[in-house]
Amino acid sequence: MTSVQDSDASPYLAADEFNPALDYTELDAFYASILSVSVTDAKSGDVSFPLLVSMLNGMRALLNELLMRPLGEGQVSPTLLRAVFIMLENAELWSDPSHYDELARLLRFVAALPRVAKKLLVSWYQDVERWTAGEPLRLSEGRKRRMYSLERLERLLGFLQQFISVRIFDRKDLRDVVPAVVVISLLHEANEHFGRLYRAIPLSVPRSAKAPVPLAYQLFNNDAVNELADLKQDFRRWMMQQQGQSAGAPGELFSFSKYNFILDAGSKATLLKYDAAVQMQAQYRDSLLANGMDERAGYLVLEVARANLIPDTMRQLANKQPTDLKKPLKIHFKGEKGIDAGGLRKEFFQLIIAELFDPRFGMFLLNEETRTLRFNPDSMESTFEFELLGVLLGIAIYNSTILDMHFPQVVYKQLLGQKPTLDDLLDAQPSLAKGLLQLLEFDGDVEAVFARDFTYSYESYGAQVVVPLKPDGDQIPVTKENRAEFVQLYVEHVLEKSVARQFGAFSRGFLRVCGGPALQLFRS
Repeated sequence: MTSVQDSDASPYLAADEFNPALDYTELDAFYASILSVSVTDAKSGDVSFPLLVSMLNGMRALLNELLMRPLGEGQVSPTLLRAVFIMLENAELWSDPSHYDELARLLRFVAALPRVAKKLLVSWYQDVERWTAGEPLRLSEGRKRRMYSLERLERLLGFLQQFISVRIFDRKDLRDVVPAVVVISLLHEANEHFGRLYRAIPLSVPRSAKAPVPLAYQLFNNDAVNELADLKQDFRRWMMQQQGQSAGAPGELFSFSKYNFILDAGSKATLLKYDAAVQMQAQYRDSLLANGMDERAGYLVLEVARANLIPDTMRQLANKQPTDLKKPLKIHFKGEKGIDAGGLRKEFFQLIIAELFDPRFGMFLLNEETRTLRFNPDSMESTFEFELLGVLLGIAIYNSTILDMHFPQVVYKQLLGQKPTLDDLLDAQPSLAKGLLQLLEFDGDVEAVFARDFTYSYESYGAQVVVPLKPDGDQIPVTKENRAEFVQLYVEHVLEKSVARQFGAFSRGFLRVCGGPALQLFRS
């Protein structure tokens, strides 16, 4: 029997777990022909589209029937899903808001499908041109015509985002928006798969030959949701879901936070503040009850001298429990009168951050190219200073205070436990990363031209420091055969190993304060 994967012998192939067996070129032509057939009334001059009307009537009847009888796990066949898949691919039709009522019915049906059926749809969206070691597999032209593409995925995502925006602006309710977000989650799942495949391509493959990159995560953000959604209520519903309180009418406890790819960085930061406020209020209340309603016990009070700011802060925070750090912060400068109504707190953060980042302490190095800070691998400061900085960042978030701390994106990625890559180095230290990319893509005699060995060298306090990237690294030349390993070890050393002591302390301090569930929203 001929496999669907590699044959173009028959156009009448059955849908299966690998793909829906569609010739997408013919499908687009079919829809275009339906939309192009028009009839003009000789008397009135009105133009009608009889084939389009017939198609919409048939689609409406089918969906009404399906929506009346929800399908169970064993009632969804690939043939039925193929019909749904075909309907979703009518991009020109669904880009027209006059057909949004039909689209809403279709999305409601897809969103209500059992998980096994949704997984099958995701696998079909993942059926794009396969790449191995940066090069596409050899496939017949017929097979290629039956493969999905990232361009189609982006097109489908685009009209679904437009549908959500129009429904939110026009109707101000979520009845049609919820199913659309659920369907987008299937596209996001497929795109995450593409991302994993892309990241798995070895560094030995030149970037110019790599598979097409997955869709940018910003394409999954929806401006209308981020502008108009009640994020405080959304966060409350999400927390109820996290606690298992999901009873109620369908959609009653829907939250965008559960589908956090739809939220931009600003909305996620707002949710992080709400999470901080909830934990802060709970800690304030518990402290009052535990201390006989002594209002002072409900606050994190720091008494510091301006001339001794860091030692005073370190000494007092060292004795605090993580629960104390989540209380509202009040500052008292020794020898000064005044009640902290927010102004002293802001001044405290400005003073202590300026002192910690002062070049004379040598805790950080400034990248002149990006104007961002990186941890100094040769800092003489103890780990407690870095832990203090992490704690202060967490306390600032809990107290809705913006700090003037310009870290590259990789720092926040590492706070979430994600491993940095060459792309992260490109963002943090562009010139350094570009040099490594040139090494990876050079087509000549790498050993003779670059004259590198497996070491990392840099200047520290006027002296040249050489660090082996592997045992006897200074005796191992970088060649065309081992350059990918060299780059991997180099990136790992620069972004991880060389600053493990400093970043580990900073992360430990930050997570003492900001270990709440909202932090995980930033993973998407």
